[in-house]
Amino acid sequence: MKRLLSALAAVSLIGFAAVLTTSHAENMASSTWHSYELGQLANYTVKNHEGEYLGRMQDFVIDSNGRIVFAIISKPGFLGIRGPAVAVPFEALSFGGGGNSFVLDMSREKFASAPLFDKKAELGNPAWAANVYRYYGIQPYWTD
Repeated sequence: MKRLLSALAAVSLIGFAAVLTTSHAENMASSTWHSYELGQLANYTVKNHEGEYLGRMQDFVIDSNGRIVFAIISKPGFLGIRGPAVAVPFEALSFGGGGNSFVLDMSREKFASAPLFDKKAELGNPAWAANVYRYYGIQPYWTD
């Protein structure tokens, strides 16, 4: 009988610890992590650290493993119309900057000179993708 009570007490303590741990993990995840659908992120603005407007999030390129490889950003155009698009490695962007925006650590002048994106010509070209990563100062994740 004493063994049965000890076993029940041990199982109860383990169960309580599991519930407490799960509850803590859920609270931690909900307070520090946010999930977004890609559709929500389209149309977010892109600014630099100085708060200068660089463009607007237009689309995303995802590889066969489900990783976001590029964010497609439209440069400012004439009279509010979207300008030409550029591909920016997703790792180069940070979320934030106030409101619905991303931050890119790049001057407006350098971003204006970024290589333009033509999905028909470049999307299947690994050399082009590696050059774009390097333009933004990031080592391509598929290389050593």
